[in-house]
Amino acid sequence: MDDDPIHDEQLAKVEELLGRRLSASEYEGFLIVGNRFVDRFGGTRIGELSKTFETHRPVGRAALAASLSRVAHSLGSYERFATAYPVTIIPPLPAYPLFPIVGIENIRPEVYRILDSTRAAAEYVKSTRRLPLCPYPAEPVLRKRPQVHWCAYERWETPDEARRRLQILPGWSDCQLRATLSTASVAETCFVAYSNDPNDPGTKGLEFHGYFFEGLTQDHDELGYAGDAVQIWVFGEPQVTALEEWDTDKQVWSPL
Repeated sequence: MDDDPIHDEQLAKVEELLGRRLSASEYEGFLIVGNRFVDRFGGTRIGELSKTFETHRPVGRAALAASLSRVAHSLGSYERFATAYPVTIIPPLPAYPLFPIVGIENIRPEVYRILDSTRAAAEYVKSTRRLPLCPYPAEPVLRKRPQVHWCAYERWETPDEARRRLQILPGWSDCQLRATLSTASVAETCFVAYSNDPNDPGTKGLEFHGYFFEGLTQDHDELGYAGDAVQIWVFGEPQVTALEEWDTDKQVWSPL
């Protein structure tokens, strides 16, 4: 990684967040996930980890350090990872590692999932008090678009505010159903969120392309959606500890 200014910039930022130099295992984890924080303009979003892990607190710094080490434990060294998961052009086969949030239960007691109240998934949640199954990827590296629950740290006063902060377009969801998950129950299945850059001319047209870690919502700023909310991925079929539906007459969230 000699003479790589982006590597140096990202490493300096992560060490700033931790308040110390990385250990050997943390550094290998950083090498594996670091390039997935770089967008097509050459900028880095690795600073978003400060909000995902809340590194202003000791528990957040410990969680970030443990998460980097977990990546290295799962995938080995960067050299081993690159050898085991080579990126090919024909067929297009990119390798994108997952980045777990180890210790999320120490960062936040709960996370929230916003759902469309009119769709079949809503009825499933109401009847089972679980979110629909999103299988954990068979491999620790994603090579196709996964099905996942997009969750948030915050709970907003209205569906419209949730829509703006999470940048959910009207055609995607009415945002009128809110599920609460205990982080203790999903601690092993929470990950830093991925997003994609559909406008990347170098990868446009590929089935799974232009992906990078996006801990904060920011895809639709041009549509007037404020964004900047922490978003995380949750796999599995997590139990819902509280379920609320928006009462349009009273303009309040009503427990179900």
